[in-house]
Amino acid sequence: MPRHTQLWLSSIALAALMASAGAQVQESVTYTNVNSNGPLNSAVNEVRTYSASGGYTMRSMRIAGTLTRVNSASYASEARIQITAPNGASTVFQMFTQTSFTTLTGEGRVYTIPFDPAGSWTFRFYESFDDGGTDSVDARWDSITFEYREDPTALHDFGTINAAGTYTVTRSLAAREILWYTLVLPVDVTAASGLSLEINTTGSSLSTSNDTEIALYDASGNKIAENDDIGGGNLLSRLVFGAGGSGDLTAGVYFIGAAGYNTTWDNTFASSTSTYTGNLVLNIVTNVPEPASMVALGAGLAGLLGLRRRKK
Repeated sequence: MPRHTQLWLSSIALAALMASAGAQVQESVTYTNVNSNGPLNSAVNEVRTYSASGGYTMRSMRIAGTLTRVNSASYASEARIQITAPNGASTVFQMFTQTSFTTLTGEGRVYTIPFDPAGSWTFRFYESFDDGGTDSVDARWDSITFEYREDPTALHDFGTINAAGTYTVTRSLAAREILWYTLVLPVDVTAASGLSLEINTTGSSLSTSNDTEIALYDASGNKIAENDDIGGGNLLSRLVFGAGGSGDLTAGVYFIGAAGYNTTWDNTFASSTSTYTGNLVLNIVTNVPEPASMVALGAGLAGLLGLRRRKK
């Protein structure tokens, strides 16, 4: 079976898996009375582990909890949670942006490249600034819940990119949300071949600042590249690969994340503290040609029609 056909079938299988997903929350774990103390990897960090059963395609993790100040100098914005997946990929989650506080309840979300979360997860609770030293607890999570979610409708599938042109989709963006997209490249996009692939957010309209961020991932969740601002005062985002770009791409399945500023892109994980909302436009601009088989078919049909015309 030709490689481009295999890739196309892989994309269809992925889309079918997403569409067949049922309930949003597949499993969850709740911890109570967890201290948030000490810098990252300090011996006083409280660590919790959870063995996820998996057997589904995870797309995001919703985190909801209540944080109480213990040290009078502590800021809510300093409370951090390092989340580590069974594959070793990790990210740092920040629930709150407030400074002085007494007790706060909130929620947020960490997004993931689609994968089966089965295995041991680690949650490490720490402070970005340690008030009073490690002997003085800064804050306490009275209760905190981690939900493993499928969110099957959260992914826009561009399908196989097998014709030159511009592919555009406009989607509504909520605060702290990350929008996800997937596509399949049937051929290598390289500078040597003269092929190119550009991803940009031109045409977006976010309030209160039209400031976007994007990132590209491979099928395994490895971050390939990210971009915040195009530059020159333009706060929209752009990535270019192949001819005129910053690197080449091999044929395969890719994921694109798009959000408002400020967003953190890690391998497998991404999270955002952006308050910007509105219409986010994602454009894919490419000169990737039609497959040779389709070009040959078109030429054959043209020749056949020409013969028929000459017979009249």
